[in-house]
Amino acid sequence: MITIGYQKLGQSLSDCQVEGWCETIIHDINDPCCPNKLYRFSTENIFHRLRAKISLGLIPHDKILFMFLDDDHNTHLIKPDKYGRLDFWPEGFCDFNERSLQMLFCVGDAWNKPKSKKEKRQKKSEKIKTVPLKEELL
Repeated sequence: MITIGYQKLGQSLSDCQVEGWCETIIHDINDPCCPNKLYRFSTENIFHRLRAKISLGLIPHDKILFMFLDDDHNTHLIKPDKYGRLDFWPEGFCDFNERSLQMLFCVGDAWNKPKSKKEKRQKKSEKIKTVPLKEELL
């Protein structure tokens, strides 16, 4: 079983490095001399790519396990199904991009909130302007 750990002190991968690491992991999964191995990563891109490869049938789902060490030092073992879906998704596991987008949307709304009663009245009276899409974008 190959275990892929997601933790703060794991190796960080650029998007350009992910495919090479996937090939290394696939090689180790198929190597009978390498029955158990642990990789540690701190970026979520490798996890999503491995899950995609599972869904395409390039990695047997029963030969790989994801591991997560949370902030309370609890270890979570997460098994993918044959489609790459996970049986459990603990908070903090591969959710950096999702949390960033949530912050972006919340901050955007917070910046646009009127501060005074006068600004509130002005906001209510403002109309939303729409821009027609060009036909080639439809």
